Amino acid sequence: MAEFCVDCWNEILGTNYKQSKFIIYYELRLCEGCNKYKRCVIVEKKVLFVNVFKYLFFPLYIVFKMFYYVLRLLMLP
Repeated sequence: MAEFCVDCWNEILGTNYKQSKFIIYYELRLCEGCNKYKRCVIVEKKVLFVNVFKYLFFPLYIVFKMFYYVLRLLMLP
């Protein structure tokens, strides 16, 4: 698998992404673009809508669970 540092990755793809856009190796690896030991890119971070909406729906989920358990207690006897 080819390993590139962020600078070489941006140069190859013609982008201008920051280092925070990627998941990066902690240890130093040999970059195949510039042949220097740098922290290389593992994969680009993807933001899923599930992660974005998770914080919006979490309070609704708590309210629904509380309502559900109250109804279950009322139906018990």
